[in-house]
Amino acid sequence: KDNFGAYDATPVSDSLTVDPGAAVDIPYVNDGLSGDAAYTRSKTALSANWGASFHDSGISSYTYTIGTTPGGSNVAGVTNAGASLSVTRTGLSLSEGADYYFSVRAYPVTGPASGISSSDGLRVDTTSPTARVIITSSVPVKTGSFSAKLIVDELNSLSGNPQLSFTDFKGLSVPLTLTYLVDSTWTASAYIQSYYSTGTAVFNF
Repeated sequence: KDNFGAYDATPVSDSLTVDPGAAVDIPYVNDGLSGDAAYTRSKTALSANWGASFHDSGISSYTYTIGTTPGGSNVAGVTNAGASLSVTRTGLSLSEGADYYFSVRAYPVTGPASGISSSDGLRVDTTSPTARVIITSSVPVKTGSFSAKLIVDELNSLSGNPQLSFTDFKGLSVPLTLTYLVDSTWTASAYIQSYYSTGTAVFNF
């Protein structure tokens, strides 16, 4: 304003938009309803749980997809989970030995959605391990050292070393010492004291 009370003709500034930004990415997505599962014995249902997102306006909902790759949706398309931090999806048709991933996104009350966060995958495994024992000692076995091989049939890696024992026909249990050989094969050895002149041993895996 000048000394005569007149204002200049300069226009007001252009508008300024307040952008609170997108919702914070979900910190983790776990397979299963508690902790982070690596395997499931179900071929029809999958579960997941995840950490909360954050936004100044609040979080209104979460959506998820299920796929055979992180971020994929070929098993279940975009589905609203509401404000829940976990979900169980039923009615699925899952394949033995396949890996499945949950991918989750958060939506704020106002503003852009978060990025997509994915789980590290869950494998369908409904078949228990089986094993075969091949006796490498001459039979019938007599008092002295005894050797065999243990061959484990399992699609996935084992969580620990297998254990093998045999029980004679009188109920005496004898553990065998296992040494890893190759692939899913272990060598087994023990000492047999033949208390009886005849009988059958039963192997326990």
